[in-house]
Amino acid sequence: MIEPRKIPWNRTAAEALAPALGLDVHEIRRQVEEGVAELFIIPTHGYLVTRIEQAEGQPPELVLVAGSGHGLDAVVEAFREIARRNGIGSLRAHCRRPGMARMLGRHGFYVLETVYRAEIA
Repeated sequence: MIEPRKIPWNRTAAEALAPALGLDVHEIRRQVEEGVAELFIIPTHGYLVTRIEQAEGQPPELVLVAGSGHGLDAVVEAFREIARRNGIGSLRAHCRRPGMARMLGRHGFYVLETVYRAEIA
């Protein structure tokens, strides 16, 4: 199994994650720097930003915020095991690409909602 390693925010990871972070790059960087989210390097696979969220009365959920690289199957399984060992009840992933959504579906992920945005001129 792969062994993700927590690392501080850095330029190399930021550049690799840029397509996934989009306009949220500054907010996600702030979350990592403040410890709200965590940045992992996954040797030979890439980078992943996660955070733990917990709604009132619900078990904690590990959110896969943004990732880059390859080997999604191994990465999801590694974080599923990390979540299991830490008493986390579910994984949630954010993605913008339909192909990624299909790949996540193979790991038991399903659509919770669809988000829309309208720009105000």
